[in-house]
Amino acid sequence: MTAPGYLLPIAPDECRQLLAERVVGRVAWQSSKGLMLLPLNYSFDGEAIWFRVKRDSVLAELADGRDIVFEIEDVDEETSGGWSVLVRGRVGVPTARPADEPQPWAPGDRDLLLVMGIDDITGRTVSA
Repeated sequence: MTAPGYLLPIAPDECRQLLAERVVGRVAWQSSKGLMLLPLNYSFDGEAIWFRVKRDSVLAELADGRDIVFEIEDVDEETSGGWSVLVRGRVGVPTARPADEPQPWAPGDRDLLLVMGIDDITGRTVSA
């Protein structure tokens, strides 16, 4: 038996606000090694998601212009509530740099800057 609760959509403008407030998300794509889902640091300029990766990493495959999904979330296990934002788009190497570049937490040289354009953005909240 499940507890009564609700699942509600988050408006696109609020999804963008949540993206602007965070710095860690997950990127998912079909890689040369199969389906991948990896966390990374990002920045969001209101129109695109930016991240930096190592040139010799599996994430560097994204430079060739792949379709990806990007997700951020906040979950409170104690209250069984939270929200998530899912972005669909294409990623590639930018021709310009953002005003606020992402700052990777992971060590090592992450000098390949990538940008994800937003084709679709959705979000939802859940509460018990």
